[in-house]
Amino acid sequence: MYHRIRHWAEAHERRLSFLALVGGFIFDNLTLNRTDVWWDNILILFYILVVGACIVLLGKDVGASRQARLIARTQEFAPFVMQFALGGLFSVFFVFYSRSGSFETSWPFLIFLFGMLIGNEFFRNRYSRLPFQIAVYFVTVFSYMTFLLPILTKRMGDGVFFASTIVSVMLMFVFVRILERMGGERVRESRMHARRNVIAMTIVFVVLYVNNIIPPLPLALKAGGVYHNVTQTGKTYILEDEARSWRDRLSLTPTVHIMKGETLSVYSAVFSPTALNVKVVHHWQYYNETTGKWESKAKVSYPIVGGKDGGYRGYSLKTNVTEGLWRIDIETVDGRVIGRLKRHVVVVPSPVSRVRTITN
Repeated sequence: MYHRIRHWAEAHERRLSFLALVGGFIFDNLTLNRTDVWWDNILILFYILVVGACIVLLGKDVGASRQARLIARTQEFAPFVMQFALGGLFSVFFVFYSRSGSFETSWPFLIFLFGMLIGNEFFRNRYSRLPFQIAVYFVTVFSYMTFLLPILTKRMGDGVFFASTIVSVMLMFVFVRILERMGGERVRESRMHARRNVIAMTIVFVVLYVNNIIPPLPLALKAGGVYHNVTQTGKTYILEDEARSWRDRLSLTPTVHIMKGETLSVYSAVFSPTALNVKVVHHWQYYNETTGKWESKAKVSYPIVGGKDGGYRGYSLKTNVTEGLWRIDIETVDGRVIGRLKRHVVVVPSPVSRVRTITN
């Protein structure tokens, strides 16, 4: 029976690998919703523990005993199991982090996560190498800790990020130490290379964070837009925008037609985990074509309350909006971009017709 399963798996290796990738991605997108839901975190932790168990299993030396033969058989399937678990982890991280930041500011980190997700299908042969295993494992632990600690401590900022980085490094060094005791000579020979990989990845992630490239998870922009007018009545928001064609709706920089001196409004709904109450900022910026630089024109901040599925809603106003290219960053108080809106403003002599949208 074992040999039949083994031969079948070898014959369909590529298809099984692809199905593991797609299956993990679909499963996670259907089951995982919020970063602060305990069931979602339990599933992520389960994946991380599965990957760790596979690394320990692959690190064991195989002898000639009956138990060793059983381990050898299990080792043959460990890379496939690890691949499935890593596919699930990187799909979750890519979805969560892509919701939490602007691609324009966070694209290096998002492309890295997406590359790990897609490349996971072709990494099976490398999973037999301990330094590579540890490097990939550290990425998953770090990606999880950077949004788990803000949820647990109910705080965000540089201190929490560096604390999560230190915890990730310590966990990996403890894990390597466990591998040394449970594994064989091959593990002991590779441990220094594995530790160097962890240190190198840590430096890379710190550099990305300092340059505001890592999205500010667990915050996420649920909705946002630039409108001619926003009014609030209790829990109801009325958003007034001009009628738009489907092409204009798909544009990355829609055109807004205003009369001279007209006020524009930015509406946003930002999700924050339960009990994580922070401030968000609407940062209005104008593109100076002469200097080729973005100029800060206004910053409007307001506190948000965590735990709302649709995000905590708020809006800001900007008077004296001049013609040209504008962008509004929805960001944290320390300048980390949660989302970005761009509009090309054109001054017209008469008002345009407006369409109202009511959101509760």
